[in-house]
Amino acid sequence: MILSKAITSYNKIMLDIKFIRENPEKVKKGAEDKGIKIDIDEIIQLDKEVVVLRKAQQELLEERNKAARWQRLSAAMADRQRQKTLKKVKKLRKKLMTSRQSLNH
Repeated sequence: MILSKAITSYNKIMLDIKFIRENPEKVKKGAEDKGIKIDIDEIIQLDKEVVVLRKAQQELLEERNKAARWQRLSAAMADRQRQKTLKKVKKLRKKLMTSRQSLNH
């Protein structure tokens, strides 16, 4: 909020944060020449915090997506295993039926 107000108050001209980061002294001098009180160091510090938070958010999103992929893969693998087990059970039933029929004759 402070960052937004500070940049907006700079004569209603929004400066690119990259420009502010790369040219803090120019921005300070420009503001001073226009009689605008603004704490460029605080803006840069807040920007650094925003960058850290965005990176953390990106890492969380990647972790969530990875977990979701594993969950889908796990479900698919479980389904394949279930299908294999069902086939095996059917084969065993057939063998059992054949075995019972052989004993009954």
